[in-house]
Amino acid sequence: MTKIRRPLDTTNSDFSLFDQEEAMIAEGEQMIRKLEEVSDGVRSLMRAYRQGYREQRRLVRLSDRMQDELRRLNQRLEAEVRAREALTRRLEALAAVDELTGAATRRHFMEVAGALSQRWQQDGISSGVMMADIDQFKTINDRFGHAAGDEALRLFVGRVSEALRETDVVGRLGGEEFAVLLPDIDAGELDQIAERLRSIIAAIRLPWKEDEIRLTASFGVARFSAPGDDIDRVLSRADKALYAAKRAGRNRVVTSDAGTAEGESGSAGI
Repeated sequence: MTKIRRPLDTTNSDFSLFDQEEAMIAEGEQMIRKLEEVSDGVRSLMRAYRQGYREQRRLVRLSDRMQDELRRLNQRLEAEVRAREALTRRLEALAAVDELTGAATRRHFMEVAGALSQRWQQDGISSGVMMADIDQFKTINDRFGHAAGDEALRLFVGRVSEALRETDVVGRLGGEEFAVLLPDIDAGELDQIAERLRSIIAAIRLPWKEDEIRLTASFGVARFSAPGDDIDRVLSRADKALYAAKRAGRNRVVTSDAGTAEGESGSAGI
């Protein structure tokens, strides 16, 4: 049912035209207050958004700095790893190579020789060992000094290494005593190489101050020949042959001729 709006009663003494204006003004002010409330809410929302945006930017910048620092740390770590790897290789080289002469250290020589002896036991590949000792080395040190002795050792290893194959290994077992490992070689060639090395060393003339140092060396030769031969037994036979060369007057080659029975008993026929 439609409600009939009554016209304003202009005859009422309490009513005036200003009352309607004031009502409209009040209504307008109320609307303004509501708009201001909405505006305040929008401003609060914008402040919160701006604060969140700034915090987000701060976190992004912090993340970028952390990533940069992480990259720098990774670079330092990689450099440290490379340095440690280089140091490890250097230490391994020091452990494998005699610093004075460039020959293999005793430890490295025995490792290589041990592997070769396993090949002999498994495949029967003909191989040999020489023991070598510079003759009268103490006299060189006493007469010319230790610097001359060191130079003699370096020269000895250099000349021997030049005359050997790439597969052969020269090891310094201690002092002036050396060993040579010769894989894949027959008995005749082994003796020839030993004699050639003896001749090369005997030809050395080392000028020293106003004098001259002459070198000779004695050689003991042995082969992997008996069943079950290992590097210790072959070196033992070569060592006995070396001492036989020294007893016979030095500057010579003596070859161990260990038979099967002798090899099994650990003795050497010289």
